Amino acid sequence: MLPDAARRGNLVSYPYTDVCIFTRTAGTEEILVMVNVRNSAVTFDFPPAVAAGRWENIMDKSGLIPGNAITLEPYAYIIGNRVN
Repeated sequence: MLPDAARRGNLVSYPYTDVCIFTRTAGTEEILVMVNVRNSAVTFDFPPAVAAGRWENIMDKSGLIPGNAITLEPYAYIIGNRVN
């Protein structure tokens, strides 16, 4: 089941050329979605507005470390949730 934030949370988008990045927040839940929209690998940094705190990849439970560069393969995506 999807968290409330994914279904009806408040949307905030971040302007990147090659990667679609947005957060959705509902109550205490917050999710982060990052999608490579290009047919080549893309490396980028977390948007400064979401760099504070810890994020966990909900697909494989690995930690996402804000401030570190992230590489997404062509058309790959990451869905994370904020871990308090």
